[in-house]
Amino acid sequence: HLVRQKALDFYSQALALAFSRVDAIAAGRGLQTFGDWSEDDQASVRAAYDVVGEVCLRLSFSLGAHAQSMAGAGLMIARERLYWEAEPLLDQLTDTPSPKIAHDLIEGLQTVIAVDPPGVFAKIARCVRASARGGYAFESLAATLIVGIVERYLAEHRDVFANAERLNDLVDTLDIFARAGWPEAQALTFRLAEIWR
Repeated sequence: HLVRQKALDFYSQALALAFSRVDAIAAGRGLQTFGDWSEDDQASVRAAYDVVGEVCLRLSFSLGAHAQSMAGAGLMIARERLYWEAEPLLDQLTDTPSPKIAHDLIEGLQTVIAVDPPGVFAKIARCVRASARGGYAFESLAATLIVGIVERYLAEHRDVFANAERLNDLVDTLDIFARAGWPEAQALTFRLAEIWR
């Protein structure tokens, strides 16, 4: 337990330092003007996001992303425990505009959907909104992943969308990918009316 807590504390400190560095450099200017910044500022922000990306990747793999087998009650209990213990870190990561970080995080989150269906979907939606600024919606792997997750929710956890906030998250998430021109997202958007008919 002590080693696990030390690791999570280390990740928390690393994220705090990385995000504070980005905030300090980006103060008064948006990331959309990144190309106009000095080379030193760009390098510092990239280095900070490398730290964020590494923390995200480690948490995502720990949650079960890319695991060969999802079987085993003990394994799922360990993932559930990690999800709840790391939730503050996962919440921080959802607001990152990096498409790579977003994709890694969503791959990890999809493995623990059954642990907290409404909370996981809220995190995924926040992640999609934040990373859309960085072009995440234009990635084909992203469209495939998100459509698959939405279809899974509609099949297994449709009751999540009885909550107005989660329904708004669903519509916003699909809209971001539909506007990016992905036919599967557009088709799923049009099917929503039929699903609740």
